[in-house]
Amino acid sequence: AMRLNGINLLNCTDLAIKTQKTSKKIYPLHTFSLPIRKKALNKLPFYRFDNLRKYFPHLKSTSELLSSDDFLHKIQVEIEGAEEQLDNLSSEMKLETTVAVFDEISELILESKNR
Repeated sequence: AMRLNGINLLNCTDLAIKTQKTSKKIYPLHTFSLPIRKKALNKLPFYRFDNLRKYFPHLKSTSELLSSDDFLHKIQVEIEGAEEQLDNLSSEMKLETTVAVFDEISELILESKNR
């Protein structure tokens, strides 16, 4: 560890990490803008409409997938971070989170179909 004027710098960074207050907040995904949710779907090949129809033959559109309570509309996500971040999520954070959630859901759908 580096020392500066007798202070162990490693301890300073550890201290900074420990003193940054983190908390958790739950967000309904439908509160993230539609363009963000559509962009997240487009990043994941599983959500191509022709593929979705294999699992959900009655699905009319990807818009229905996002807006219907039968599909993704009721999904909520818990995010942990600094309070300032949580009170003002960036578009990038929302997109990253949405992609991760949709990816996890696709894994669950695939698992359930393979049982």
